[in-house]
Amino acid sequence: MSGSFNEDGSHRFGGGLTNRWVPRKSEHGRLVHSFFVTPNEWLTLGADYRPLSNELAPSASFRLMEETFNRPQVTIGTSADGFSGVSSQEYHIIAGKNISRRDDIGISPWGGAMYIAEMSEMRPIGGLHLSKDRLSVLGMYSGEKSHLVTTMQLTDMVSIGHVWWGFEMHGATLNFHF
Repeated sequence: MSGSFNEDGSHRFGGGLTNRWVPRKSEHGRLVHSFFVTPNEWLTLGADYRPLSNELAPSASFRLMEETFNRPQVTIGTSADGFSGVSSQEYHIIAGKNISRRDDIGISPWGGAMYIAEMSEMRPIGGLHLSKDRLSVLGMYSGEKSHLVTTMQLTDMVSIGHVWWGFEMHGATLNFHF
């Protein structure tokens, strides 16, 4: 979950802007800007804007269950994307758990299901997130294809990344967090 924390560990308001560019994708998915705010540690609200297809769609996630040593985190949410050439809003539930026993390395498998509204379909989703220091790698199945995203955090507020979309198309990300 995104957001910022005070020195005592308590949550404070946060958010960000993420940008993804995959030049060989269709107009709908080639360029995506996502804005989000985290008013508390349980809720993220935002919107995705796709300037080449002039589409604006809501996004949100709500943490149902906090991760503990023995229990995964569970979230529900919604966002928009293109599935099999159809622009659609999707609704998902995801469980994820950091299984690393070292503080300096993150190993977090996650999985769940999503319902694609315009297609009336339920699909599995999942992946594995690995992190060390300022580098992270996310391998995922998005309900249609598998992708790999590598991200390097340049500062506490800025990160850049490489997207290997469907293991076919390369792209880039630029993210700002506050």
